[in-house]
Amino acid sequence: MDKNLKISAFKDISAFLLTTLQSQTSINLDIKYVKNADEAHQDLKQNLAHIILMSYDDTLSIALEEQYSDILAILPIHGGMLDLCGEINLQTRKNRIGIDTDSGYARALRLFLRHRYSPEDYGKLLFIKAGATNIRYEALRDNSLDVTLLNPPFSYQLNIHRDPEFQTFLGDYQGVVANTNKTFWYDYEYHQLLQSFMTDYYAMIKRIQNNYQESIESLANYYGISKPIATNIYNRLWQNNGLSTTYEFLDSHLRRTEAIFAQDTGIIIPSERHWLEQFHGH
Repeated sequence: MDKNLKISAFKDISAFLLTTLQSQTSINLDIKYVKNADEAHQDLKQNLAHIILMSYDDTLSIALEEQYSDILAILPIHGGMLDLCGEINLQTRKNRIGIDTDSGYARALRLFLRHRYSPEDYGKLLFIKAGATNIRYEALRDNSLDVTLLNPPFSYQLNIHRDPEFQTFLGDYQGVVANTNKTFWYDYEYHQLLQSFMTDYYAMIKRIQNNYQESIESLANYYGISKPIATNIYNRLWQNNGLSTTYEFLDSHLRRTEAIFAQDTGIIIPSERHWLEQFHGH
């Protein structure tokens, strides 16, 4: 069996992490960046990728709404690192809100906006399906959207206004996780390969965490940004909703995402998470 893993991911901070890992692992990573969450879901269900990075809310959607029993979340990537970027002003009709799909981070955003606005004003908000993070960032910059949820590197670019209230509202939250199919996880050879990927991935995270200056330079070079912006991004990576630095899923983060999912869908979360594997390294 060749050491080849197909990965589908979004072109946010995950792109920097996966590109960095490519040079630090003996596994051949075949990385594809999806244009929206629907494409990521399709890659999972059609076995087009061995690892699919998507929000934990999307994992719940696939496992519980769509009742696709083969999905397995195997490692936490980050807690969302989400900021509401742009500005809503109903008086000036700035009401265009960019989302990817109705699931994922959009659930948390809708809940936040329901808290902020009266039912009448909430009804004036226009939700536009505008694709993945990098695509929505461009739409925000060219004024075809008024606000959207962004995370690094997009949320720290010049002239991007971040609303501090959303991060406070979100609190503990499980954002992106790496998913696979149980078909791969329970296949001996793929299981070994996935475990090696996980081990190499967290070794890389530790290197980024322990090499402050070098990592900031890498971020600046990769994204073509200034050192101050790269420094802000780097510091954001280690906050509460930042990068996961261990294999362990944190229960408080899982529960927060599950609570938002349950409130939005009316689906009761089973006590046993049959869609999640607590891996302890090897």
